[in-house]
Amino acid sequence: MRGRKMKKRTRREKGFTLVEILVALTILGLALAAISITFQSQSKSFSIQEQVSSMQIGGALALSRIAQEVRMAGYGVPAGTSPITGISDGAGGGPDSFTIVANLQASTFLSSDAAANANSVPVEDVTQFSNVSAGTELTILDPLRNLIETNSFASYDAGTSRITLQNNLSAQVPEGSYIGVSPENITYSIDSSDPNHPFLSRNGDVMAADIEDLQVAYGEDDNLDGLVDAWRNVPNNPGNILAVRISIVARSRYPEQGASYSLNGVENGRNFGPDGYRRRVYTTTVKLRNLLL
Repeated sequence: MRGRKMKKRTRREKGFTLVEILVALTILGLALAAISITFQSQSKSFSIQEQVSSMQIGGALALSRIAQEVRMAGYGVPAGTSPITGISDGAGGGPDSFTIVANLQASTFLSSDAAANANSVPVEDVTQFSNVSAGTELTILDPLRNLIETNSFASYDAGTSRITLQNNLSAQVPEGSYIGVSPENITYSIDSSDPNHPFLSRNGDVMAADIEDLQVAYGEDDNLDGLVDAWRNVPNNPGNILAVRISIVARSRYPEQGASYSLNGVENGRNFGPDGYRRRVYTTTVKLRNLLL
């Protein structure tokens, strides 16, 4: 080792420095935050789309069913009986309510005369009564819709196409007369007992959830010429109603945080919002075909 200094060999340690680890953790944290924000945004968007879709389907189906039933108003109802009753124009722009009178079940017509005191009648389509229970009340109308009598269903015979009654006929029933299950009253209204989730009610049962408003206008034939002369929120004479314009307001099931939506009222109903609920109006006009015969 003469005149020579010993050189100390150093070996570089393998691994990451603390600074490198901190930088990596920071980048990872930012990436996870971005992923979380994206997920939350997509989840919120999906939830909104799901609510909007449910609102649209529910509103459209509810209006379609109401229209189908209102179109039958007056069917199987004796002449001189109003097919629409219980009309209520909601106070202060609140929801309306109304009742239709109609037979939505079995009915047919006599294929030939039935004599007084007979306990069965010949009919055109006896199979209409295949699901009618014994004891169900029946209404019998002449071809001009005048009431002949009410009776009770006993049974039917598909072979002879006859309906047997529980009581003998009190009078002769001519060919072409109507016989059917007695008409029922069906009331449509809004139930807001749970203000967070109001629903469209049919005789007290849920017809469609998250329906906030029902507004109705009645087309009246004032001069009895078979044409609608005026639309009114409260009819002057329910017997002159030829058509009904029905509007419902469907809304999202839950409010959207941070959002602010408004909706102008329909007919003489109130305005909605601003709040976080999305809403949509569905409207249809129904002709009461059983009054146009």
